[in-house]
Amino acid sequence: MERHQEKLEKYFKKMALPDFSITQSPFIIISKVRYAIIGQFPLQSFLFSHFDVIDEDGYQADDHTAYKVYRYISMIQIAGFIEMMEEWFDKTIDDINDDATGIIENFNQEYKRDILEVIQENKGIQSKLHTLSKERERLSAIDEWEENDFQAFQSAWDHFWDTYEKRLKILFDFKNYIWENDENIHIQQTSLHSIYQEAEEMYQLFSASLSVEQPVIDDVGELIQVTGELGRISSEESDLEVLTPFERFSMHFFEKTYKFSFWITLPISLIYMVTKLVIDGSFSKSPFIFLMLAIIFLTMHLTDKNDRKAKMERRIRIERQERLGQHPIIKSKYYQDYHDMQIKQMQTAEQAYEFIATPTVIWRGMLVASFITLLMGIGLLDSDSPSHDYGYGYLTAGIIILILRIVLPLFGFAHIRFQLTSDGLKRGKKKITYFHNILEVAVNPQGSIFAIDMGLQYRQKFKIKKAYRNHTKGQLKVWCDKHGLNYRNKLYFWEKDDLK
Repeated sequence: MERHQEKLEKYFKKMALPDFSITQSPFIIISKVRYAIIGQFPLQSFLFSHFDVIDEDGYQADDHTAYKVYRYISMIQIAGFIEMMEEWFDKTIDDINDDATGIIENFNQEYKRDILEVIQENKGIQSKLHTLSKERERLSAIDEWEENDFQAFQSAWDHFWDTYEKRLKILFDFKNYIWENDENIHIQQTSLHSIYQEAEEMYQLFSASLSVEQPVIDDVGELIQVTGELGRISSEESDLEVLTPFERFSMHFFEKTYKFSFWITLPISLIYMVTKLVIDGSFSKSPFIFLMLAIIFLTMHLTDKNDRKAKMERRIRIERQERLGQHPIIKSKYYQDYHDMQIKQMQTAEQAYEFIATPTVIWRGMLVASFITLLMGIGLLDSDSPSHDYGYGYLTAGIIILILRIVLPLFGFAHIRFQLTSDGLKRGKKKITYFHNILEVAVNPQGSIFAIDMGLQYRQKFKIKKAYRNHTKGQLKVWCDKHGLNYRNKLYFWEKDDLK
């Protein structure tokens, strides 16, 4: 089994996206040949979105067989996903309190749909999901599958979706209503919270799998088919160029440099230090220098990797959306939905709040550098050392850095135009920090500085231009609430939080 997996991974690496892990599905036997999906998940979906279907010897499957394998695996993945929502189907009409009355009535009036119908169906949905879950668990106990193994699972799947498909359309409308009316915070405090969670999860599944912001397909079979046809790649095709030559050079340079520092330079310097210590009792500082260099290169590698993955995700989303509009199923059945989605995305982009800020590390770095340079200059001039005259040069350099620190912000140097979009935080014309990369957004009480916490990468801080400070703090709070991001009204633990 491991030998086959190594062979499949070796075949796929030629087409794989850098930085994304490679995953293989279990084997499915079709016409006495064992096939598996091997691929990656570059989109925010648990369905394979960059993959191929190949047999145990590394040969590519024909289109018909590949679709069969992808459909079976995707059905199992989706069934497992819906199982995680099972407890949300426990609610009955009796559990709905008066706190939800306004939302129920307004949704009914605006969309001509009754959300209570969804709650009334919960018991029936739960029963069919239980049957589907049992069949999925039965399959999970088998190491590799034959087509006959899927007959009972397929029957349970069909029965479940016959009922759930109508519910799905109401959930999509309900999700749209909540967002259009900025009720996403309020509803989480009502007895409709579980319905909204279900709507949110299904909305994400049917949109993220196709690289769009809102679902354009409401049939699960068509979702699987379109996702599979857009996501399958071939070694014979010229795949999407997701990285520029410079980005590829940067990727290899930082990765090899930090590995060389950690595994070659640092051990050699440690051996040298110990040898010197044993032979003549002297102490060498070189290992500590190389350790610092290794840590610096590792940090640069992780920063470069995070930035590179975000760029690849954005480029894949753009390319996938363009191809989606040309897919036969979209053109024949969902073209108007696709067209409406594009218009809505453009309107959202036009309405996105904009503000200007600069990285604080630049100005603070220049300030620290100027003071250190000035102090060194003063120290040299105050000494009788041979380097006395160099003090004038240090003083001159320090004064120049200080003047640049004062003057450059006035000319808009290093200004970045930010946009609060429905995808994430957009910087400049192209770069986007997506929601899943943002752990927290923090703003100081004065509203002059905001920070983005991105975990292992680092915390990025920006100084907001004065003209934007009155509104930006409030807009960031609303944006974080709407998209479920952590928001903190202070940068440091000693600052007083002025939120009541």
